[in-house]
Amino acid sequence: MLRLNASPGTIAAAGLLTLLIAACVLYWPGLSGGFLLDDFPNLKGLERIKEPANLRQIAEFVLSGISGPLGRPLPLLTFAAQHAAWPMDARAFKLVNLLLHLVNGCLLFVLLKKIGEILAYPKKQALTLAFFTSAFWLLHPIQISSVLYVIQRMSELCALFTLAGLLAFMYGREMLIAGKLRAGYAWVSCGMVFGMTLACLSKENGIMLAAYVWVIEATLFAELSKPPRWKIWLGVFVYLPLALAVAYLVLRGEAIFAGYQLRDFSLAERLLTESRILIEYLSKIFLPRPLSLGLLYDDYPISRGLFEPLSTVLALAAIAVLLGVAIKYRLRHAVLSFAIGWFFAGHALEATVIPLELYYEHRNYLPMAGPLFAAVFYVGQLRQHPGMRLPGLIPAIAMLVLVLFCAMTWNESRLWGNVFKQAVVWASEKPMSNRAQEYLAGIWIVDGKYAEAAKVFQHMTELHPQDARGFMNWLVLGCKDPDLPMPEMDAVAARLRISAYSSVPVLTLEWMVQRRENDECQRPGYSELKQAIEALQQNPRYTLHANLLYALLARLYATEGLLDPAMKAMDQAFQLNPETDYALTQMKWLASAGLYRDARRYLERAREANRRHLSTRWIYEPELDMWEAALERTPEGNKAYQ
Repeated sequence: MLRLNASPGTIAAAGLLTLLIAACVLYWPGLSGGFLLDDFPNLKGLERIKEPANLRQIAEFVLSGISGPLGRPLPLLTFAAQHAAWPMDARAFKLVNLLLHLVNGCLLFVLLKKIGEILAYPKKQALTLAFFTSAFWLLHPIQISSVLYVIQRMSELCALFTLAGLLAFMYGREMLIAGKLRAGYAWVSCGMVFGMTLACLSKENGIMLAAYVWVIEATLFAELSKPPRWKIWLGVFVYLPLALAVAYLVLRGEAIFAGYQLRDFSLAERLLTESRILIEYLSKIFLPRPLSLGLLYDDYPISRGLFEPLSTVLALAAIAVLLGVAIKYRLRHAVLSFAIGWFFAGHALEATVIPLELYYEHRNYLPMAGPLFAAVFYVGQLRQHPGMRLPGLIPAIAMLVLVLFCAMTWNESRLWGNVFKQAVVWASEKPMSNRAQEYLAGIWIVDGKYAEAAKVFQHMTELHPQDARGFMNWLVLGCKDPDLPMPEMDAVAARLRISAYSSVPVLTLEWMVQRRENDECQRPGYSELKQAIEALQQNPRYTLHANLLYALLARLYATEGLLDPAMKAMDQAFQLNPETDYALTQMKWLASAGLYRDARRYLERAREANRRHLSTRWIYEPELDMWEAALERTPEGNKAYQ
């Protein structure tokens, strides 16, 4: 039992331990939930890691990342360590996410405490600021999707290394103020290099570590003494990484703009919509409302102009005011400017030009720390105001708000832990969300109620006349229930030719072709699948997936033993994107047909393609060597394929 005269540090440590326990209690019900959405495409490679796992299998998975330009190998490495739990035990994955959240809460506490010490706040004030900010951050209901959505371990690890890098920066900054230049510069430099590198290998937002440092230096630390050569250090470790990030976006501009072909909004519309979303994020940070939180926002209304809807121009005005206040009062109200700068810096990558999906609450995981810090700081200032007659009322209200936040987090966590209830609630709250309806239909499918799932998909086709997802999911049911009525194929093809972009048609067609290859599904049949693939090829929104569609068509031909059209279609896929796997597949087809001379030619094509892929070259080399040895033992044969 703590003594009444315990030191502030001891009380803070006990309080932090209490927070960690509270977080465990609140999130525990949610651990029994399942995998969702992006968990499946990102983690399905875990199936290829067989016991006993070897380094090659793990490396193949770790280097197979599809979520960003860097592949995010560090989170994939942690997932690989849990391969035995995939795909049956989501709880094991969510538990690791929860532990990472607790670690991040501790790092945030230490970071904010160190900031208070550097700013020479009284020890009790620095601890109180760090404690209550960390409390709201750890227990806030908006954090649910960051913790219980398995794939968001990427965001958590990125935040972990960002916080660790900032903490190293703070220790070094403190040394520089004390005149310990060599040690100080070593700490701040290592914090930036290692923190930013590891954070970026977790998620590309890690580059924002430099932006966070810039915000801190421009606001909270603006009036601190600057050591010799400080501007040079800032130029190398802060401005240069940010400039390189901007240069990368500029150089990749053509590819970035091409990505908008896959969206139903333009760059201008995205920027306008994000202005509303950012203000909505802020409102959820300070005033989260029951039933307003979740994961599925594919039905979020897009801003088609400044006044469409009217809230767009109001949101832009609000952002302009906030940024103006941050700049004007950078010195007089440094904490307010810091909070504004931190929040917008944290969203600078995902809320601007990159054609990502519009809305995800987990994007606030680290950016929300700045506004929460400012709120706690100014509430503390209000309590100390000479005109405050009941100073004890302020902490009582703060505790009440925290309790309300905990109640909402508990309710959300229980919802996330009940897969069926979660699907029903989300589908009810989001009737226009394709993903919410697909999630509910997926529950019916798992339960074997295919007719119920078909009703959901049919309803989707009626609600969204420009979308093919309902039709494609409905077709999948034909593989599961041979007696279930299917949609008219001409109607499906007509919808595929005009539908807005979604990855679902491509993924479902791939699934059906794969099942047909394995002789696991004969419905829909060859002609229906061919009609669907060719219809999607005619849709200009799927131009970027042309190689995938040609490859699917080739595989479909191969299931019917049609070697010539299969080879020609795969040749077209290879011309569009010279993947090693395309040529390797063709080589296997030719070898199976006894056309060994041609098989050797395509094996060489596969080797040439593999040499161009430096990061994954070694993955295919053993298989290529094996096939080369096998073909050397075969007769030359007659050249039959041109």
